[in-house]
Amino acid sequence: MNTVSMMAKLEPLGWRHAPDIQRAVKEPGMRECSNIPRGYLKNGAKSLIRRGLQQSKAKGGHMLALYAEDDLAGVFNIQLEDDTSGWANLYFWLEKKCWRSGRAKEYFRNILQFAFPRLKGLRLRTSIDEGNTLCTRCLEGVGFERVARVKSRPSGPDGEETELIFEFPGCE
Repeated sequence: MNTVSMMAKLEPLGWRHAPDIQRAVKEPGMRECSNIPRGYLKNGAKSLIRRGLQQSKAKGGHMLALYAEDDLAGVFNIQLEDDTSGWANLYFWLEKKCWRSGRAKEYFRNILQFAFPRLKGLRLRTSIDEGNTLCTRCLEGVGFERVARVKSRPSGPDGEETELIFEFPGCE
């Protein structure tokens, strides 16, 4: 376990976290607090954990649960793309009460401190829905730079979605 702040802790994500994750992502507005794909809710927390653990084992990476005051506050998944790309991807979810309180930035800073020694020589990137202003402000506030705007696949009746791609320059 790694301490993130006086009230929060990071621990490797495992099967025991599935019930907490499933409860949390059912909250209305969850998409405003994460970059978890829309299809996630169909398959549930267990599929997210299974996929992340398989990717971590195959390619290297880290899945972490963030607990604040003994409640699940977020999930961070750092996955290496492959051995030659030089990139690692950050997927995340933070509970709604972490946003607009300053805690989201604190938690992202701590995830970056966790990632630095493990991503030596790699670049870190993440993507979010274009309309996700909470995540945009937070990512820019901790040093991520917006590098691209891309159309993502069609999402159904709403048509195409646009994603923003962010890179963190500090892991190289």
